[in-house]
Amino acid sequence: MDNPKMKAVFLSMCGSTTFMMPKALIAPDKLESTALIAILTALKEHFMQQPLKIAWKHAFYKQDQGHTESVAAYLAELQCLAQVCKFTDLEEALCDWLVCGLRSERLQRCLFEKKDLTFKAAVEAAITDESAKDTKVVHQARSPQQGMAAHNEEVLCIHED
Repeated sequence: MDNPKMKAVFLSMCGSTTFMMPKALIAPDKLESTALIAILTALKEHFMQQPLKIAWKHAFYKQDQGHTESVAAYLAELQCLAQVCKFTDLEEALCDWLVCGLRSERLQRCLFEKKDLTFKAAVEAAITDESAKDTKVVHQARSPQQGMAAHNEEVLCIHED
Protein backbone atom coordinates (compact mmCIF):
# COMPACT_ATOMS: atom_id res chain seq x y z
CA MET A 1 0.00 0.00 0.00
CA ASP A 2 3.06 2.24 0.16
CA ASN A 3 2.64 3.55 -3.38
CA PRO A 4 3.97 7.12 -3.83
CA LYS A 5 1.47 7.75 -6.66
CA MET A 6 -1.48 6.69 -4.50
CA LYS A 7 -0.29 8.96 -1.70
CA ALA A 8 0.10 11.88 -4.13
CA VAL A 9 -3.40 11.33 -5.54
CA PHE A 10 -4.92 11.02 -2.07
CA LEU A 11 -3.24 14.17 -0.75
CA SER A 12 -4.07 16.19 -3.87
CA MET A 13 -7.72 15.10 -3.83
CA CYS A 14 -8.39 15.88 -0.18
CA GLY A 15 -8.23 19.67 -0.62
CA SER A 16 -6.15 22.29 1.15
CA THR A 17 -8.18 22.39 4.37
CA THR A 18 -8.21 18.62 4.76
CA PHE A 19 -4.55 18.44 3.67
CA MET A 20 -3.58 20.29 6.84
CA MET A 21 -5.11 17.59 9.07
CA PRO A 22 -2.74 14.70 8.17
CA LYS A 23 0.15 17.14 8.16
CA ALA A 24 -0.66 18.16 11.74
CA LEU A 25 -1.37 14.59 12.87
CA ILE A 26 1.97 13.17 11.79
CA ALA A 27 4.09 16.16 12.85
CA PRO A 28 7.00 16.44 13.47
CA ASP A 29 7.39 13.92 10.62
CA LYS A 30 6.99 15.22 7.08
CA LEU A 31 4.22 14.04 4.74
CA GLU A 32 6.78 13.37 2.02
CA SER A 33 8.62 10.82 4.16
CA THR A 34 5.53 9.19 5.70
CA ALA A 35 3.92 6.12 4.14
CA LEU A 36 0.32 6.39 2.97
CA ILE A 37 -0.75 3.68 5.40
CA ALA A 38 0.66 5.70 8.31
CA ILE A 39 -1.20 8.81 7.11
CA LEU A 40 -4.47 6.87 6.76
CA THR A 41 -4.00 5.25 10.16
CA ALA A 42 -3.41 8.65 11.79
CA LEU A 43 -6.55 10.04 10.12
CA LYS A 44 -8.63 7.02 11.11
CA GLU A 45 -7.50 7.21 14.75
CA HIS A 46 -8.22 10.93 14.82
CA PHE A 47 -11.72 10.74 13.36
CA MET A 48 -12.77 7.47 14.98
CA GLN A 49 -11.89 8.49 18.53
CA GLN A 50 -14.44 7.36 21.07
CA PRO A 51 -15.59 9.96 23.57
CA LEU A 52 -14.13 9.46 27.00
CA LYS A 53 -16.03 7.35 29.50
CA ILE A 54 -16.78 10.45 31.57
CA ALA A 55 -18.48 12.08 28.57
CA TRP A 56 -20.75 9.04 28.12
CA LYS A 57 -21.55 9.04 31.83
CA HIS A 58 -22.40 12.72 31.62
CA ALA A 59 -24.88 11.99 28.82
CA PHE A 60 -26.29 9.07 30.83
CA TYR A 61 -26.81 11.17 33.96
CA LYS A 62 -28.33 14.07 32.01
CA GLN A 63 -30.96 11.74 30.51
CA ASP A 64 -34.36 12.35 32.06
CA GLN A 65 -37.69 11.00 30.88
CA GLY A 66 -39.13 13.46 28.38
CA HIS A 67 -42.53 15.07 28.92
CA THR A 68 -44.23 12.81 26.37
CA GLU A 69 -41.68 9.96 26.40
CA SER A 70 -42.90 6.51 27.43
CA VAL A 71 -41.13 4.55 30.14
CA ALA A 72 -40.11 1.97 27.51
CA ALA A 73 -38.52 4.63 25.27
CA TYR A 74 -36.77 6.26 28.25
CA LEU A 75 -35.48 2.89 29.43
CA ALA A 76 -34.22 1.99 25.94
CA GLU A 77 -32.29 5.27 25.74
CA LEU A 78 -30.76 4.70 29.18
CA GLN A 79 -29.72 1.17 28.27
CA CYS A 80 -28.06 2.34 25.05
CA LEU A 81 -26.09 5.03 26.87
CA ALA A 82 -25.18 2.68 29.73
CA GLN A 83 -23.56 0.16 27.39
CA VAL A 84 -20.64 2.48 26.66
CA CYS A 85 -20.28 3.88 30.19
CA LYS A 86 -18.54 0.76 31.52
CA PHE A 87 -20.25 0.94 34.90
CA THR A 88 -18.92 -1.46 37.51
CA ASP A 89 -22.50 -2.46 38.35
CA LEU A 90 -24.65 -1.86 35.27
CA GLU A 91 -27.95 -2.93 36.88
CA GLU A 92 -27.43 -0.64 39.87
CA ALA A 93 -26.61 2.33 37.63
CA LEU A 94 -29.66 1.65 35.44
CA CYS A 95 -31.91 1.27 38.49
CA ASP A 96 -30.60 4.45 40.11
CA TRP A 97 -31.00 6.61 37.05
CA LEU A 98 -34.26 5.07 35.88
CA VAL A 99 -35.75 6.19 39.20
CA CYS A 100 -33.93 9.55 39.36
CA GLY A 101 -34.87 10.50 35.81
CA LEU A 102 -38.55 9.54 35.93
CA ARG A 103 -41.02 12.28 35.05
CA SER A 104 -43.41 11.28 37.88
CA GLU A 105 -42.19 12.72 41.18
CA ARG A 106 -44.93 10.76 42.97
CA LEU A 107 -43.55 7.47 41.62
CA GLN A 108 -40.00 8.58 42.44
CA ARG A 109 -40.96 9.21 46.08
CA CYS A 110 -42.63 5.81 46.24
CA LEU A 111 -39.55 4.07 44.82
CA PHE A 112 -37.23 6.03 47.13
CA GLU A 113 -39.02 4.39 50.06
CA LYS A 114 -38.34 0.84 48.86
CA LYS A 115 -35.55 -0.96 50.66
CA ASP A 116 -33.22 -2.90 48.34
CA LEU A 117 -34.97 -1.75 45.16
CA THR A 118 -33.91 -3.84 42.17
CA PHE A 119 -33.74 -2.74 38.56
CA LYS A 120 -36.43 -5.27 37.64
CA ALA A 121 -38.77 -4.01 40.37
CA ALA A 122 -38.19 -0.37 39.35
CA VAL A 123 -38.97 -1.17 35.70
CA GLU A 124 -42.12 -3.09 36.65
CA ALA A 125 -43.31 -0.27 38.92
CA ALA A 126 -42.68 2.40 36.27
CA ILE A 127 -44.45 0.42 33.53
CA THR A 128 -47.36 -0.46 35.84
CA ASP A 129 -47.71 3.18 36.89
CA GLU A 130 -47.69 4.33 33.26
CA SER A 131 -50.24 1.65 32.29
CA ALA A 132 -52.50 2.67 35.18
CA LYS A 133 -52.40 6.30 34.01
CA ASP A 134 -53.16 5.24 30.42
CA THR A 135 -56.10 3.14 31.66
CA LYS A 136 -57.38 6.05 33.74
CA VAL A 137 -57.31 8.34 30.68
CA VAL A 138 -59.28 5.80 28.63
CA HIS A 139 -61.69 5.29 31.53
CA GLN A 140 -62.23 9.06 31.89
CA ALA A 141 -62.94 9.34 28.18
CA ARG A 142 -65.68 6.67 28.44
CA SER A 143 -67.37 7.89 31.61
CA PRO A 144 -66.75 11.45 32.83
CA GLN A 145 -68.40 10.87 36.26
CA GLN A 146 -66.50 7.65 36.95
CA GLY A 147 -63.35 9.28 35.59
CA MET A 148 -63.57 12.04 38.20
CA ALA A 149 -63.98 9.47 40.96
CA ALA A 150 -60.98 7.53 39.68
CA HIS A 151 -58.99 10.76 39.46
CA ASN A 152 -59.66 11.46 43.16
CA GLU A 153 -58.56 7.95 44.18
CA GLU A 154 -54.98 8.12 42.89
CA VAL A 155 -52.88 5.16 44.00
CA LEU A 156 -49.94 6.44 46.03
CA CYS A 157 -47.53 3.49 45.82
CA ILE A 158 -47.20 0.08 44.33
CA HIS A 159 -45.96 -2.09 47.19
CA GLU A 160 -43.96 -5.30 46.81
CA ASP A 161 -44.94 -8.10 49.15
